[in-house]
Amino acid sequence: MENNLKNSIKKIDTVILDFGKVLIDFTPIDFLKNLGISDEKLEQVCKAVIDNEIWEEYDKGIITEVEALDAFIKRTPHLESEIRQSFFNLKGIVKKFDYTDAWIRDLKNRGYRVLYLSNLSEKLFRECKDEFDYIKNMDGGIISFKEKMKKPDREIYERLIEKYELNPKRCVFIDDRQENLVEAGNLGINTILFQNYEDTCNKIYDF
Repeated sequence: MENNLKNSIKKIDTVILDFGKVLIDFTPIDFLKNLGISDEKLEQVCKAVIDNEIWEEYDKGIITEVEALDAFIKRTPHLESEIRQSFFNLKGIVKKFDYTDAWIRDLKNRGYRVLYLSNLSEKLFRECKDEFDYIKNMDGGIISFKEKMKKPDREIYERLIEKYELNPKRCVFIDDRQENLVEAGNLGINTILFQNYEDTCNKIYDF
């Protein structure tokens, strides 16, 4: 669902940005390749560690790093060695886009308040901290592991609205996943499905 910003009555004053695939590139397959995981095991290891509900619960901050690792291994014991290797240090699994810093500066220069709303584990945030240095130029936001809640659960959007005293109708939330936009829209927040940087800029700036 994508709200028609042109039809909004009030001017947008707050832009809320997701991290993954919006401000940073998430490249698990390249990361695993660089660790030396064999081609025939790449997809298996990716599903064992990253592309599953355990990773999502870890993003939410409700299980520890040790508990997540144990769960990965218990689920796919024949990949234990590769799981331990890939989960040992996540540095390199994300990379800030070339446009990220300039985009945030431009939004700020245009008078928008710029917030973030992202699902992210404490481990990834800590071990890839250099790729998140753009946060210092933003006006705040919410990361899932700190709040023990995650998108697309309604409570995380309500928490953001409450924390920053937002008027939903004057906000636009940008995310690359359609399912993360639905509940935001239900709460009155304008939404844009991120497809590429240029397209998204046009939709915001033309409002």
